[in-house]
Amino acid sequence: MSIRKQPSAFYQQKLKAVLVLIGLVVLYTLLFSEGPWNRKTKSRIVDIHDQALSQRLDSLLQTQAKISYPLAPFHPNFLSDYRAYRLGLPPETVDRVQAYHQKGMWISSRSVFQKVSGVPDSTYERITPYLKFPPKRLSHYKKVPPPAKLNLNRASAEDLQKVRGIGPVYSQRILAYRDRIQAFVSWDQLEEVNGLSVSTRDALKGHFEISLPFEIVRIPFAETTLDALANLPYISYEEARWLVAQRTKSPELTLEELLENSPWDAPKVQRIKLYLY
Repeated sequence: MSIRKQPSAFYQQKLKAVLVLIGLVVLYTLLFSEGPWNRKTKSRIVDIHDQALSQRLDSLLQTQAKISYPLAPFHPNFLSDYRAYRLGLPPETVDRVQAYHQKGMWISSRSVFQKVSGVPDSTYERITPYLKFPPKRLSHYKKVPPPAKLNLNRASAEDLQKVRGIGPVYSQRILAYRDRIQAFVSWDQLEEVNGLSVSTRDALKGHFEISLPFEIVRIPFAETTLDALANLPYISYEEARWLVAQRTKSPELTLEELLENSPWDAPKVQRIKLYLY
């Protein structure tokens, strides 16, 4: 009588592995072959997966919609996408605010914000208590007056050299001429300073002013000698001789009457009167 041997444990494990491998091959063939059954099966699997994913997304969106963020004060000029999202504002709101800024304009009030952002009244009423605007700085909103101009008759060489186009040479020329005429009384006198261009004279007008008192010493015409007259600004030696001759010829004439009959134009007469009385 023969005795049948039982399969060993190793043989049994090997047999199981072979069966599992055969099962995997069959399953792979069914899933990835191009047969009609497989296409139907794969389509059903994909549909089930898409349906589950869609349900999951809907659930997440509904949960997100139920979340309410606490509102906090915010500056509308610094509205970001994240801040707009927490406020429940659409992205278009941020785009409108940024476009407004690109025009060089600034949201300065609640009414301006509503007009620029285009939010509906219900949304505006909900968020308007949280709109905050920093206090205005006078230096930003109020025109600062220009610095006071210096009196040209009080200016030093250092003051003059702060003007573009004027260095040590021109500043000394201006001061020397001012000393000679005692004081500038009009801007036209700068034309008499050698070398000063029109642009430089205009620059001086932007930094300085000519104001009273001029502090010009006047001398009596009736008692002034020929040499003293010739040393006065705007009077040459020949012109001084003419004045003395007219004074000697008609001592009863006043200075005003004498100058009215002089051969000089009105501006020259006015400048001579600065030094004589």
